[in-house]
Amino acid sequence: MKKIGIILLIFLVLAVGIVYHYRYSIFQYSIETVIKNNLPPYLSIKSIDFDFDRDVFELKGIRIKNPKGFLTKFFVNVGVVSCRFRKKGDNIWDGIEITEIITKNPIITIERSEKGKVNLAEMSQVMTKKTALTAKKKTPRVKTEKKNAAFLPKAARKDVSNLVKLTDTIQIKNGEMFLLDRFLQGNIAKLRCEDITSKIKIDLSDDFTKVLTIRSDGVGNLNGDRTQRVAWEIFTDLSGARVKMSNTCQLENVDMTLLKPYYDKYSPVDIYNGRCSGTLVLNFDGDDIGSTNVLKIRNLQFRPKTGGGGFNYWQVPVVEIIKYLQSAPGEIIFDFKIKGNISDPRFYPGPYLKNALRNMVVDKVTNVIGSLTEDTGESDVDKVISVMKGIFGD
Repeated sequence: MKKIGIILLIFLVLAVGIVYHYRYSIFQYSIETVIKNNLPPYLSIKSIDFDFDRDVFELKGIRIKNPKGFLTKFFVNVGVVSCRFRKKGDNIWDGIEITEIITKNPIITIERSEKGKVNLAEMSQVMTKKTALTAKKKTPRVKTEKKNAAFLPKAARKDVSNLVKLTDTIQIKNGEMFLLDRFLQGNIAKLRCEDITSKIKIDLSDDFTKVLTIRSDGVGNLNGDRTQRVAWEIFTDLSGARVKMSNTCQLENVDMTLLKPYYDKYSPVDIYNGRCSGTLVLNFDGDDIGSTNVLKIRNLQFRPKTGGGGFNYWQVPVVEIIKYLQSAPGEIIFDFKIKGNISDPRFYPGPYLKNALRNMVVDKVTNVIGSLTEDTGESDVDKVISVMKGIFGD
């Protein structure tokens, strides 16, 4: 019996030694199993690698699927996410707190479908949706997961939201964002923003299943041109029945023709050249829009449109807007406001444009008064009517 006891003791010491030697590998497998088994169906991770010397782990091959009805397969595709962490207690299985998240070279695709739905907004619904198909897919895994988890510490078997505490801020370095819009009639708008440096702050529900708010600020280049810069501050509230967005964009030397699919429907002129810098403020409350914009436009070249829907959206004589744009082809300030429903918006002149149009009217009326003394064969009343037609159109 003494020999058997000694042999068992030797095996026990060997077992403890092996477990201690491979403790990090065991933890690696355990935590990876827990996290992967708790991932929602729209999210996949290729691998998770821990570096305990630096208190850092890396998530590799992260992909977030687009909701159904969108052209691109993935909403987010990231090669590596580096996370710095600290233990919440003495034991790693008491949980970890992720204190820093850095994504390197992420690719994000913002898409609007033919039906006008935006994948960013639709993701919130996908995250809370539990379909019969999802439940069916998970069923065969239950027994296997229980067997695999039998050797894990009890704390490791709880939900990942209890095991992991997340920072609400994600840093993006050298990112790319594609904007694909298929909702526009007769046009597909494509924009690419590169070399993005940004921070995204995400407020999640306690169980990580619902995005409540998203806040982002950042800067990047348009379509591979470093001289075209865009900076933004965006806040999206997804917690209510109506999606609310507050967007402020700073443009620098942006080619106006890149944005043509968006403004052409509402523009009284056909722009074929021009660069703009300035501020765009676009706020949405469901389908309602409120916008205040100031642009400095250089080297503007355009052709006036002959009639068309663009004339109906402006709450000011279009003829005078065209004349104002023609008054300074080198550089001109153009400010305007947008109000109403996004499907039928109304455009109003901003303070600068309003003052410029007012001065143009004053100049014309002054010229009329001066011309009343000239003998043109017209009566004074006819002269005034003629000029007023020129100001406000026929």
